Amino acid sequence: MKKSNPARPWLLATVGIVLVIFIAAWFLLVNPMLAQASETNQAAEDQEAMNDITRIEVADLRAKYAKIDEYNATLAQLQEGITTRQRYADLQRLVAAVTEEHDVLVTALQFTSAAPVTLPAPAAPAPVEDVEDVESEDADAEDATVEEPAAAPAAVSVEGLYAITVTLRMEGAYHDLLAVADDLQTGDGRIILVKQVSLAALTGEDVDEDAASLTMEGETYVLIDPAELNAAAEEVLDEEPSESTSLPTTDENPLTPVDR
Repeated sequence: MKKSNPARPWLLATVGIVLVIFIAAWFLLVNPMLAQASETNQAAEDQEAMNDITRIEVADLRAKYAKIDEYNATLAQLQEGITTRQRYADLQRLVAAVTEEHDVLVTALQFTSAAPVTLPAPAAPAPVEDVEDVESEDADAEDATVEEPAAAPAAVSVEGLYAITVTLRMEGAYHDLLAVADDLQTGDGRIILVKQVSLAALTGEDVDEDAASLTMEGETYVLIDPAELNAAAEEVLDEEPSESTSLPTTDENPLTPVDR
């Protein structure tokens, strides 16, 4: 009969303890470190992707900055069509140049003050009623109450955009008058939207056969930068009130005539 080895239980216990230590080390030390390393690698990859996107954006901005002069020239050209100030004198010079080019006589030229541009709000869609509801409403028409119509939606204003109404009356040859209206509306300078034109033939002994009178009404626009408006408002708010000057006083009667 074999005798049991007294060291065997201790060997098994030692192996068990070592296994427990390895398992605990895996779950408490190795596995968290591997997870942290994986997260670090993922963060590094994400950062590299962000760096690539940033490099593309910087290259795009650098290319756009190289064309800044071209953009400024385009902006200046657009601001000649829709100006940032009223510039009534420029409008007068434009009308004078175009009418003189086509040998047309201006009899009246009027400008209104700049007014904000408003756009009509879209109408709300009409509610769709079922056929059964309509029949039931017809059956109970006597007991039904009359509902007031909904209020119309308010117009929407365009921030910073103003319109100046231009009224122009002129006389000249028929084709020259039409050429003036066309040049004012399609020229390279100030944009004038012609909204109404009326023509009338001129009569008289010394009047040519194609002589006519044209009355044109249109609009030109002014687009003011909101930043400039805010800056102007801040300057007004920051401005300190000036000290009031005291008026001179006297005990004498101001209505007493002066001795000469």
